Amino acid sequence: MEPSASEPIIQSPFDSDEEALIAATATYSGYSKAGANILIDGGHGAERIDAFVTLEMGEVEREGFTAMVEAHQTYAGFSTFEPLVLQSYDRATENGEDVVTAYVCVDLTGVEAFNESGDSIVDYDQSAFPTFLLRFNVDDSESTILRLAHSELWSGESVCL
Repeated sequence: MEPSASEPIIQSPFDSDEEALIAATATYSGYSKAGANILIDGGHGAERIDAFVTLEMGEVEREGFTAMVEAHQTYAGFSTFEPLVLQSYDRATENGEDVVTAYVCVDLTGVEAFNESGDSIVDYDQSAFPTFLLRFNVDDSESTILRLAHSELWSGESVCL
């Protein structure tokens, strides 16, 4: 599809797949740490996630944290993740969206979640090592920074070791 005159092609600032993956990893690492700290703080201070996500993703994340506060849920511990696996890197896009798409394997074994009564609400039937599909956009104000635009549980074959 040809871009319209009003939609300029946005050139990615990364010269290689490796550079793009490093930027995506840095963004996801910050996102993961900010999210964990918000969870440990009972969902308060949700705006800390904004530095790592698009505006749309930030709204979704803040809604989730608000629901957590309203449900009086608390969390303890931290997740870790394996190195991201690059699915695709698009060096030139019409709108800066989906510049980098990657998979990540998250280790949730160090995380506990509790309801208002202090009972665990962790579903131990779910995998403790889920794979997520991540999509990153170029930041509108700083082309060398990626923002997480989408994260979904991957239902395909796991890339986790």
